[in-house]
Amino acid sequence: MKTKIPHIEIARPAAFAGSVPRTWCQAVAFVVAFSWALCAQDTATQWLRQCGLGSLEGGAYSKDGQFVVTAGSRGAHLWRAADGELLRTFAAQDRPIDAIAISPDATLVVTGSGDWSGKDKTAKLWQVQDGSLVRTFTGHSGMVLSVAFSADGARLLTGSGIGSNTAREWQVGDGALRSTLPGDTGPTQGCGMAFVDFSPDRSLGLVGSRDGSVNLWRLSDATLVQRFAGHSDQVWALAYSPDGSSIATAHVNGAVRLWRASDGRWLRDCAGHKNAAQAIAFSPDGTILVSGDCSSIKLWRVSDASLLRTLEGGAYSMAVSPDGRYLVSAYMSVNLWDIGDGSLVRSTWPMGGSASAVAFSPDGTLALVGLTGGSAMLWRIGNGDWAGAFAAGGSVLSVAFSPDGTQAITGSDNNLAKVWRVSDRSLVHTLTGHAGRVAAVAFSPDGSLVLTGAGANYGGDYTAKVWRVSDGSLLRTLAGHSDGLFSAGFSPDGAVAATGSRDGAVLLWDVSDLVPKPPPSLAVEIVERKVRVSWTGGGVLQSAEALGVQFTPIEGVSSPYVTEAVQKRFFRVVR
Repeated sequence: MKTKIPHIEIARPAAFAGSVPRTWCQAVAFVVAFSWALCAQDTATQWLRQCGLGSLEGGAYSKDGQFVVTAGSRGAHLWRAADGELLRTFAAQDRPIDAIAISPDATLVVTGSGDWSGKDKTAKLWQVQDGSLVRTFTGHSGMVLSVAFSADGARLLTGSGIGSNTAREWQVGDGALRSTLPGDTGPTQGCGMAFVDFSPDRSLGLVGSRDGSVNLWRLSDATLVQRFAGHSDQVWALAYSPDGSSIATAHVNGAVRLWRASDGRWLRDCAGHKNAAQAIAFSPDGTILVSGDCSSIKLWRVSDASLLRTLEGGAYSMAVSPDGRYLVSAYMSVNLWDIGDGSLVRSTWPMGGSASAVAFSPDGTLALVGLTGGSAMLWRIGNGDWAGAFAAGGSVLSVAFSPDGTQAITGSDNNLAKVWRVSDRSLVHTLTGHAGRVAAVAFSPDGSLVLTGAGANYGGDYTAKVWRVSDGSLLRTLAGHSDGLFSAGFSPDGAVAATGSRDGAVLLWDVSDLVPKPPPSLAVEIVERKVRVSWTGGGVLQSAEALGVQFTPIEGVSSPYVTEAVQKRFFRVVR
């Protein structure tokens, strides 16, 4: 069972990957959502301009991961994802394009006009094979800012901008208009459509306005099903409050938001980040929230979302010490901060790659630091010495300690999560099954389960998985996100798992049936020279006598006594 916190996803370039580009023009295929997080949108535009292609407005992967399409101020283009080679141009370079999507079978591309002069108010359908124009969709009275294919590629949604503020559903095969949906119906109408998408079964259309509102429409009769407001962009990190009552999320647009965990209701915003918020953590007492972007770390008072302090240093990942005194952050270097006065206690550059993930040990004496070079290292908080390494075998994106500190887990870009014994850094289990890099890991509060989440990787795996620590077996796969996961965690009681994704959603999963119950025990008493054996556990008391099982005490034994054979027989009866 899952509960979804409503969200809006603003169009951003999709995540590209591949070898190091050989020329400036090949480099454009590596301008990605990641570059937005690293404050490099200007760099993306510079790369495009070096190629004579103008500024970047949007991009998308093909479903099979072979191609990347980009839209910008000087047309729309198709690139080979493996090496960034420009394969095709779909629109004249003097024609601005504001929106682009590629069909699920990668045979068609749809573009939306970005002509602010208002001369072009169309969407166009193109053949991937030769770049030829298949069809022009007309009818919008404003430029087309957003486009989306249905899951089967048979239908198309287009959203128009200021002056029109509508979404339209089209039949791809013949270009017929199926329905017209009004845009924002709230107090700030007319902002234009920033986002359109289909539900998986194609019965609903999701329409997001640039004012931050989202409307859900039934396509068959253009009926408004639900309206959401106050939403944000891609979720890059999340954290449960220590008491489990709320969830904090960090978003690519810089928003830091607090939600009520029970029903996903928005509570308040912590506003102040100018760049993508990438890391988030609560103090142990739940009164302070810490969030980080690529240039600063901010401390907030949870009760009223007021800013307490800003630390001058970026954070990909961070953690608060169990006593609430220190903050450790990873942003290429590893930094230790005093939360009380905001001073930098210690900073070091680890050997073997840049620091990309960090976690505190339960006793607060060690930090586990994930490195891009393929290992994770133990860092002594007291003196800053390195205390050993775990050979993860891939760039480490996520790390966590078990609640008792005896084990650790790493998630890497080789699609593997690994459980380690901390005392001798030996490998306990390798968790295989994800088809994407493991960008999030977490232990359950009792240490019996681990949660792993797969990040975007050539359209691979958008699931979370729950594993049993004792034997490394997969217990459940949690599927529901439409893009890669960045964060995952358990509620304090272990009954709920939370996952945050680049699709802009936080999903809450009921995993209470996977949480081990307290071990049962035998209760033995003598009643009228008969032994009554009872089973306790999980709030249930079952009497062997009630089940028709009675045992005679051994002569000469004054105290209750149950032999191993009796125990085994009783267990069989009860179970």
